[in-house]
Amino acid sequence: MSEARTIQSETVDELRQRLDCRFTEVDGIFTECLIEAHTYLSTTGVLEYIDQARVIGKLGRGVEPLLNFLQEWPAIAHQVGESALPSLASAIQKISKSPNGKSIALLIAHLPAITRRLPSQEQLDDYLRVAIYQMDQTSISIHGIHKTYASPSFHAFIESSAKILDVVTVGGLEKWVEYGIRNYSHHPEQQIQYFQLESADSLAVLKRQRHGTLLIDNTRQLELYTRSFWEDSLTLVPYSTGFNSIQMTPYFDEFGARLPDVYDDVHDIKGINRYRIALAHMLGHKRWSQAIFADNFSPLQRIAIECFEDSKIDYLICQQYPGLRKLMIALHPRPDEFACDPKTESCIRHRLSMLSYAILDEHH
Repeated sequence: MSEARTIQSETVDELRQRLDCRFTEVDGIFTECLIEAHTYLSTTGVLEYIDQARVIGKLGRGVEPLLNFLQEWPAIAHQVGESALPSLASAIQKISKSPNGKSIALLIAHLPAITRRLPSQEQLDDYLRVAIYQMDQTSISIHGIHKTYASPSFHAFIESSAKILDVVTVGGLEKWVEYGIRNYSHHPEQQIQYFQLESADSLAVLKRQRHGTLLIDNTRQLELYTRSFWEDSLTLVPYSTGFNSIQMTPYFDEFGARLPDVYDDVHDIKGINRYRIALAHMLGHKRWSQAIFADNFSPLQRIAIECFEDSKIDYLICQQYPGLRKLMIALHPRPDEFACDPKTESCIRHRLSMLSYAILDEHH
């Protein structure tokens, strides 16, 4: 039995006083909510949870947003991390200050399903930004300055979000939202149908945004791959690829292995195999690399060290799992020997690329 099950009545009374609300409906669920909170949250996280609940209870939006937050936040925080609370609090404040305050309870109620598809703080931040954008752009302004009437479609957007995120990334969701705003901002009834996924146009636009292999749909398969091939239990954490013009590469941090939320097929290599190669390379570094302090190296030396280290890892991977060599060669751009003229430009990167490809392909 969890340690949280032994929560003292004095602690419950203290936290109930800290909550500082007079809604009697809270009393029937408060103890169970605290038990779950102590299971999933740190001591500081529990206090921040109660403090945020107190703020929500004083928004003047009734008891439902408070009840939903008390019941749903611990599980949401367990999924995306306690540090996501300020982003959610900011979104709730923005909604409360708009004519859409009645949507706060609905948003909180749907967040558990949404975060199951977006299981990282960064992705939740991206979703909340898209949600606030949808709300702002579809809320009605009479004089063009302040929003006077609630968005006719914000409810529909929230209710459809989890279903949409089953098939697209949060970047695809944003593009779908932008199309709906651009084409139906002056047609409330059609706007509602679009965001409820009830129009043919809405489904067609969504279909165009669906592409590639989603990490969230293959997490279990890839975790089994890392355990069976690499004897390593990694936590796979997706990051959004639709919001950065600079292409990020997979990396490790304190939460686990960070990977793109979607991989498209490239050169007949399926997205799932791109994930396997990325994980193999990351785990190869974890097994065979050591930290290098680059403070005393020149930029040229750093580039060369990075190339040699990556090539070493790829070589060792191919020695241990020869079947991965074909995939690695297909994913490595094939450099042209005569593509760089040393008389007119520096060819260091070109030479390093030639070397790394030759290490993979002995016939190059």
